Amino acid sequence: MTGRAQALRALARRSGAAGLPGRALVIVAAVTAAGSGSLGLFAFYGSDDWSTLALLMAAALITEWLNVPGDEDPLDAAGAQAFSFSSGIHIAAVVLVGPFAAGFVAVFALLVADLLRRESPVKIAFNASVFALASVAAGGAFVAAGGTVGSIALPDDLVALAALWLAYTTVNTLLVSILVSTITHVPLTLLLDQKLRSEFASAAGEAGVGLSFALFVQMNGWGTVFLIPLVFGVYQARARLAQLRIETARSLETFANVVDERDPSTHRHSERVAVSVRELAVALDLPTTSILTLRWAARLHDLGKISVDSSILMKPGRLADEEWKSMRRHPRLSARLLRRFRFAAPHTRAVEYHHERFDGRGYYAVPPEAIPMEAYFIAVADSFDAMVSDRPYRSGLPEETALAEIERGAGTQFHPLVARAFVALKRGLDPKDVLSPEELRSLAEPFTSQHDLDLRSIASAVRNSRLWVLVVTIAASLAALASGRAPVILSALATLAVVLAALIAERFRTLSLARQLAAQSSAGSGADSPLSLLRAALAAAARPTWAALVEWDPQRLEGRVVSEVGTAGNRASEERIVSWLLRDADDGAGLLRREGDELDGAWLALRLASPAAVEQFAVFAFAHTPARWLEAALLRARTDIADMLLPPGAAPVPPVGPAGSGRRAPVLESRPQEG
Repeated sequence: MTGRAQALRALARRSGAAGLPGRALVIVAAVTAAGSGSLGLFAFYGSDDWSTLALLMAAALITEWLNVPGDEDPLDAAGAQAFSFSSGIHIAAVVLVGPFAAGFVAVFALLVADLLRRESPVKIAFNASVFALASVAAGGAFVAAGGTVGSIALPDDLVALAALWLAYTTVNTLLVSILVSTITHVPLTLLLDQKLRSEFASAAGEAGVGLSFALFVQMNGWGTVFLIPLVFGVYQARARLAQLRIETARSLETFANVVDERDPSTHRHSERVAVSVRELAVALDLPTTSILTLRWAARLHDLGKISVDSSILMKPGRLADEEWKSMRRHPRLSARLLRRFRFAAPHTRAVEYHHERFDGRGYYAVPPEAIPMEAYFIAVADSFDAMVSDRPYRSGLPEETALAEIERGAGTQFHPLVARAFVALKRGLDPKDVLSPEELRSLAEPFTSQHDLDLRSIASAVRNSRLWVLVVTIAASLAALASGRAPVILSALATLAVVLAALIAERFRTLSLARQLAAQSSAGSGADSPLSLLRAALAAAARPTWAALVEWDPQRLEGRVVSEVGTAGNRASEERIVSWLLRDADDGAGLLRREGDELDGAWLALRLASPAAVEQFAVFAFAHTPARWLEAALLRARTDIADMLLPPGAAPVPPVGPAGSGRRAPVLESRPQEG
C-alpha cells in the first residue's frame, strides 16, 4: 500500500461521510456496490486450495497491519504516503488463487486491520471495494495476456505478469484519484500525474515482493520464510525514514518559532502566515503538493532573521543604512539555509523574494516576471499579518483597514489576482466567486506547470548517467554470455563497443579542450580581453552567448559583475545571477549548473581560485545545454582559467549596495510592513 488510502484518511478526518459532497457519495456507493458484487462471485469462482488461501490471508493481514503511516503534516507529498506490502500480497493472490479469491483475501485483511484501527465504515467499504475491483481487473489482464492461474512459468509469463501489475495499479490509482478529484476539485490528470511520480517506484517494489512470494509458494510454501527478514528490513528502513522526516519537520518548526520569539511582537508570526497561505491555496483548489510546499515555504520564510540583531528587530524608530543592509539580507539568508533541505530546495526563490513587489521596487528590485507565484502568496500573507500585529514602531491596524491597504497595493506592491483572492478569503468570500475562470487559471497555471514533464531534466539525467549506462551494458553483456545464445551475445558486445567508443571520444575531447585552454592562458591575451579569448576557445564545444567574471561575497550575500563579453540580450540581471549563486555556491562544487528558473538557457559558473575571501566565478550563458565534456574540460583547466582572468595577487573589489548593484543602498525614509 502506497498513497492510495492516505488521501482518503485525510478526507475522512476532515469531513466524515456526512460531509462528502453528493457526487462523491455517488462514487463511493457505485464503487462499493461493484466491489461487493465482485466479492460475491468468490462463492462461485473461488479457490479450492484452502491451504494456499489461508497462507495468503495470513500474509495479507500481517502486511496490512504492518504499515508505515503517512505524516499528518508532511514536508512533501512523499511524506504523506502510507507504506506497506499488502498490495504485493494481493498481486500474489491473483496469480496463485485467481482474481475473485484474491479480492476475498484483500478484503478480509483490510476489514480486520481497519476495524481494529476503528477507521470510518465508509472508508473501509470504499477501500475494500477498490481492492476487490483491482484484483478482478488484474486477474482478467493476467489471463488475457496468456497467464495461467496457479502457476508461473518464467520467462514466458513476464508479459502476463506485467499486464497484471499494470491493471491492478491502474484500477487502484484511478478509483481513488477520481474520488479525491471530486472532493478537492483538483484536476484528475494532475492527481494521476502526482501519483505516478511519487508512487511508481514503491508500487513496482511491492509487486516484485509479491511475485517473489508467489514463486516461493509455488515451489515450496516454506520458502516464504526467507522473505520475512527482507520485508521486515524494508519496513524498518521506511519507518526510520518516516520518523526522520517528522523530526526534521518539527526541528524546522522549532527553529522558526525561535526566530519569531526573538522579537515579542512577531511571536508565532510565521505560523500565522503559513496558515493564511495554506487557506488561500486550498480555497483556490491548488494541487496537494503545491499546498504542502507553499505552507512550508511560508512557515520558514523568516529563518534568515536569526542573523539580524534583536536590537534592530525591536528598534522603534527608523533604521540606519547599515541596519537596513542587515535587515534586507534576511530573505537571502533564509533561502540559503533552506537550500540544504531537499524538500525545500526547489522553492527557495519564493522565500528569497517574499519582500519583492509587483512593480519591481522590492528589496532586490526583481522584475515581476522573475518572481515565482509562491512568493506573491507569501508576500501578501506576510504583509497582512505584519499590519494587524503590534510592532515596536506602531500599533496594529484593524483587520478591515489592513485589507483595504492590500486592495490599494494590488498591482503595485502585491500581485493583483493574489491580493483580490486573499482579501476575498479574509472577508469570508469564496475567491472562486470573485475571480473569473480565466483569472483562476492564470493563478493556478504556475503550480500545475510545475508537474509537467521536463524534457530538459530527463536529458540532463541521461547525460549524467553515462557511467551507469556503461555498468548496465557490461552487466547485460555478461548476462548475454550466460544465455549462450550467439545473436544475443553479439548484440550485447556491439552495444558495449559503442558505449566504450562514445566514452573514449568524450575523454579525448575533454583533454583536447583543456590543453587548448591551458595554452591560451600561457600565451597571454594580447589585444583581446581574456574573457573574449576564453569565450572564443569554448566555441568549438558550445559558443557561450555571454561570459563574465563575477565576484561573490558569501558572508554579505552580495555579488557583482566585474567584466563581461557577449550579446547584451543574453545577459541576465545581476540580481538573478546573485540569486543563483546564493542557492548553489554553498555546495562547494567546482562547477555550478543551472537551466531554466530565472535564468534563460543553460548557465555554468566555474569557481576560480580566489586570492581573498570574496569568491570569483567565471560565468557562461549558453543558448543550449553544453556538452558534458566541455564541463569536464572547464574543471580540468580551472587553475589555468583563473590565471588568465585574475591578475596575480590582485585583491577583489568589494561589492557595494544591498545586492552588488554598484551603488550604495540609500537610507530609507520610512519603514515598510516588515514581516
